Amino acid sequence: MELIVTFAVAAIFMAAAAMLVVPATKMTLEVKAMNRVHDDAAIIMETIVNELSYAEPYADSTGMATSIQLIDFVNDAADPYNGYYQAVKYNDKGGNSAVIKVTTAADTEAVALVGEGKLLIAYDQIDDDEGTSIREKIDWSYGKGLYRDNEIKLGFQKKTGENIITVRLTVTNTTSGYSYTQETDVRCINVTEDKITEVAGP
Repeated sequence: MELIVTFAVAAIFMAAAAMLVVPATKMTLEVKAMNRVHDDAAIIMETIVNELSYAEPYADSTGMATSIQLIDFVNDAADPYNGYYQAVKYNDKGGNSAVIKVTTAADTEAVALVGEGKLLIAYDQIDDDEGTSIREKIDWSYGKGLYRDNEIKLGFQKKTGENIITVRLTVTNTTSGYSYTQETDVRCINVTEDKITEVAGP
């Protein structure tokens, strides 16, 4: 009889412990997902800030440098990024023409490697004076290991009267739905205010 009572009491305690383990495990996974969202946001924002801080006017296919260009305007009142531009064209500190944006279905090579909704820095093809390709177009992105279940959204705005681009970044965990948004002002030290322009089209 004593053994039966002991086993019964033990079973009750084990059932209670099991009921506590499931919520604790779920909470631990949620906290990990939140931490990863914040870590990804910090890494991605730092990358963008480093690129834009030293950005120079974008050089088109003719080699003519015009300006740092904010492109792909969002004109949708229902979109949290309404009034922002989705991409920025510039020359990096090495003189390479590039675009910072988020991967979409149109970026087939990058999407095949990392998926949609990821940071993409697309470097233009480089040709010599005779039009022969020296370097093919390069799509650079962090690998899948950084993002896991996270996707990003980007927005860029010119700060009126200053050589500053405001960068807005949202990182969302597609499994938990947790989302984090941050904004950072980036001073483009190599250009004056008039060399940052807003372009409606792509």
